[in-house]
Formats: sequence, structure tokens, C-alpha cells
Amino acid sequence: MRLVALYLPERYVKELNELVRRGLYRNRSSAIRSAVKYLLDDEYRLVKQKIDETNKTKELCKALPGFIDLY
Repeated sequence: MRLVALYLPERYVKELNELVRRGLYRNRSSAIRSAVKYLLDDEYRLVKQKIDETNKTKELCKALPGFIDLY
């Protein structure tokens, strides 16, 4: 792993401390790692969804000229 230093608003630090205090995470670092993983997973899913939608649109455009010829 690599060290990444960052500044967070005090409110975020307090909330992270609360998550650790409740035993949901071993420490703030693991909570932040988890949050980053969820963010990246979600962004990846959204990008994949956009690519899939673009591919469907391209397929429809290819099929459309033949469809128009029927009329």
C-alpha cells in the first residue's frame, strides 16, 4: 500500500472516529479505504453502464436504416 495524505473537514473526522468507536472499522484508515473502494466500484459501474448504453444506441442506429426501408 501507498501512503496518501489528505485533509478532511473536522465533521468527517468525528464521524470516522465514531465508526471506529462502534467497531465497524479497526481504524480510520480502513474506513477511508473502504469508502474509496465503494466510490471506485460505483464509478466503474456507472462508466460500464454508459458504455453499454452507447453500444446499444450504436446497434439501434445500424438497424434503423433497414427498418426505415420497410416503409
